[in-house]
Amino acid sequence: MRRPGRVRVASREQAAVGGSAAAEPSVVQPSPRRRHREPAADGEPEPAAGVDGAPEPTVSVDEEPKRTKVPLYPRLLRLQHVHPNAWQRAALGEGALGAAVLLVLADLATAWTLVVLPVAVAVVVKAHDGLAGILERAAPPPPRDPAT
Repeated sequence: MRRPGRVRVASREQAAVGGSAAAEPSVVQPSPRRRHREPAADGEPEPAAGVDGAPEPTVSVDEEPKRTKVPLYPRLLRLQHVHPNAWQRAALGEGALGAAVLLVLADLATAWTLVVLPVAVAVVVKAHDGLAGILERAAPPPPRDPAT
């Protein structure tokens, strides 16, 4: 009985002569589900193996590096000097909107708070970005190393 993942193949001599596979013992090849890496061609270095044995991707010098996708909040505000983390973006964006919803539902503020509070937070973040840029330009240059 044959296993479903294995294939029986006649030897090369039998295939060339046209002999039957039953005359000589046959060769069992691994199933196509197994990973098998072909040897590198002449002159090519072998790729470095990763953790699971698969070759690690290599980057060509000719390829352009991928640009990182800037998140929505800094893109909308066009932030240049301040780079908030994910939790900070969530607190500033959804947190301001969530606080506005709670204030409106508790009947402590009008419905305009849903628009005004997130916009006010965005204005404060943009002002902070502008102030960071001004302070960065006004900062004195770092001291030179006397050894050089």
